[in-house]
Amino acid sequence: MLKKVVWMVAAATIVAAPSVFAQDHRGEVGVDFGWTFSDGVDGQGVPALDGNIYDRVDPKDSAKWGLHGGGYIGPNAEVGFMYSQQLSTLQLGGTNTRDVGDLKISNYHGYFAYNFFDSDVKVRPYLFGGLGATTFGDASSRDAVQPPRATVNSAAARMSA
Repeated sequence: MLKKVVWMVAAATIVAAPSVFAQDHRGEVGVDFGWTFSDGVDGQGVPALDGNIYDRVDPKDSAKWGLHGGGYIGPNAEVGFMYSQQLSTLQLGGTNTRDVGDLKISNYHGYFAYNFFDSDVKVRPYLFGGLGATTFGDASSRDAVQPPRATVNSAAARMSA
C-alpha cells in the first residue's frame, strides 16, 4: 500500500512536469531544519524480564531536516515534492524509560499549492494540500525487554570459581 502511494505521488508530479516546463521557469526550492516533538502510543502494561512494566512506545523528540521543491503550472498554481527525515530513537516507557534502538522516520509528500493575489505583493496567502507517505525504520525491541545475560552469567561464573 505504501509503495503504491509513493508511486502515485511521484507519477502525479511527473505528469504535471510538462506543464511546468511550458511556463516561465519559476519555482521554489527550500531546505528545512528543525525540532520534532514526537508522540507514540500507550496501552496495557507488559511485565518485562528486566523487572519493569512497559506501557508506552514512543519515538524520542529529535532534530529533523527536509528538502522541498516545486514549479509553477500557472501564475498562481504550483506542484511540488517534499522529503523530510527525523533521526530518532525508539523508547519504551512505563516504570522505567529505556531506549530500544535508532529509528529513522522519513516523509514523502507531493503537493499542490495555490497562491492568491499577484506575485509582486508583500503578503501572499496560499492554500496548500497534498498526498504522501511516512516510513519508519526498523528498531528491534528484543534487547530492551531482556536482561544483559552475558554480563549476569559471567559474573555468576566468576563468583563460583
